[in-house]
Amino acid sequence: MTRPLNDSLFLYGLHDPGGEQVMLVANVPGWVLVTVAIGSNPNDNSSGDDTRFWADYRPLSDRGLGVIVRLNNGYNPAGTLPYEQQYDAFARRCANFVRISTGCHLWQIGNETNHPIEWPGAQWTWRPPTGA
Repeated sequence: MTRPLNDSLFLYGLHDPGGEQVMLVANVPGWVLVTVAIGSNPNDNSSGDDTRFWADYRPLSDRGLGVIVRLNNGYNPAGTLPYEQQYDAFARRCANFVRISTGCHLWQIGNETNHPIEWPGAQWTWRPPTGA
């Protein structure tokens, strides 16, 4: 049975949907963090590019799982948050997305904003430097 706020009594969970069945089989429905790249178009009222849910998180919350959705402007190199000049537009886009979403009431805006790889325009390689 779904709890009124689509949350969980448990402290642990998973990053990204797909493994929640492990928690459900053990009868300990924890949290699922879903990440969505939504862009920063303030006139966009769509559910973004997440074809798994299209802003309906009830397939998770209706099974007793807690749902947290992380809204990203995009992924590398777009930046988890856009450039500062686009903050107002991104805030409007976030509001549009939250308004059409169901089954979630906890929202995280951006990810690791202090880490340069998450900044817009970041160029990053995971390979060690030559000669290391």
